[in-house]
Amino acid sequence: MKVIYLYPTMHNAGGIERVLTVKLNYLADILNYEIVLVNYRQRKRNNFFNLSPKIKQIDLELEDPTFLDKKKYSSKELRKINTTFSHILRQKISNILFEENADYTVSAISGKEFNFLYSIKDKSKKILEYHFTYTVSKLYSLKKNANFKSLSGIKNYFYYRKELEKYKSYKNLIVLTEKDKQFWNQELDNVITINNPITLLSEDTSPLTEKKVIALGRLTHQKGYDYLLKIWKKVFYDFPDWTLDIYGDGELKEFLEEEMIKMNLKNVNIYPPSKDVENIYLNSSIFVLPSRFEGLPLVLMESMHYGLPSVAFDCNCGPSDLIDQEQTGFLIPLGDIDSFAEKLAILMSNPKLLTEMGEKAQNKSKKYSLDLVMKTWDNYFKNNSL
Repeated sequence: MKVIYLYPTMHNAGGIERVLTVKLNYLADILNYEIVLVNYRQRKRNNFFNLSPKIKQIDLELEDPTFLDKKKYSSKELRKINTTFSHILRQKISNILFEENADYTVSAISGKEFNFLYSIKDKSKKILEYHFTYTVSKLYSLKKNANFKSLSGIKNYFYYRKELEKYKSYKNLIVLTEKDKQFWNQELDNVITINNPITLLSEDTSPLTEKKVIALGRLTHQKGYDYLLKIWKKVFYDFPDWTLDIYGDGELKEFLEEEMIKMNLKNVNIYPPSKDVENIYLNSSIFVLPSRFEGLPLVLMESMHYGLPSVAFDCNCGPSDLIDQEQTGFLIPLGDIDSFAEKLAILMSNPKLLTEMGEKAQNKSKKYSLDLVMKTWDNYFKNNSL
């Protein structure tokens, strides 16, 4: 079995990059698949996570106009630049597909190949992976703003129909949760759910003795760390011996650090991403997820694997699939800072409850073991390759 994966770049320290690395390594090393990974934003930068030497990685070394300073160009110039880039990208990917003669080509819908991959007429079946949720997709946004009352509404309807046809042209769209599948099923009949696996294999468990709350993820609007700082402000006075450690990097780092000073917060730290995430989980006691939206949050799954109870906003999608309310953690209505702080304080003040929820969280995480999830992928590829 030969599979080509398309993803813009593997140099970032994000959850998608970690999941893809573990998944592709498993396919190559354990299941003996031939794997080709194609990137076009890599720019010769090293992968953050280690890929198997059995994987053939191709860096197209293109300059993606997405990151151009738009102020330096006219709209006409930008259209020309984007059109030229898309043409070159399509040609390079098309050449690879015909040369590699794979059984499947997979797009993670994070790159521009989504717009044309389905129309390349090599023998491979084209499938999509979506690592977020329908409610933040371009398709949903276009549909929400489509109407026949204004010119912009009519244009949005036209673009919505065009976007929908692209999705329908792929063999399958693979999403991470049943809840998200229900959203997509309003539009499509080719949607399949395959969960992401837990990517860490250690059987160790946190003793839950360190008075430490942790959050891991990119420092972006999506991840809701602005919420988290407001939550911490409500609890840290009552728990001076506890700390909040945030691990991540991103465009909001400076903003968050300024907010920490303005709010006079104590015992809160922002650290860069770490490859030794196991040590972070093992030396912590509570995991928090203040995200505005997710797909199936890998860090939440991993924290459960190490026996950490959690407090998370009940955003679309993922937390409600993973957390059993008041059993493995607490689900909080999105944006309800007071309730989040209240539940966090309950865990911080109750070691017995912390231990009980941690044990149940670890048991729940077994559903997402790497072997089980990869068996589902193996069955999918083999049963659909005929």
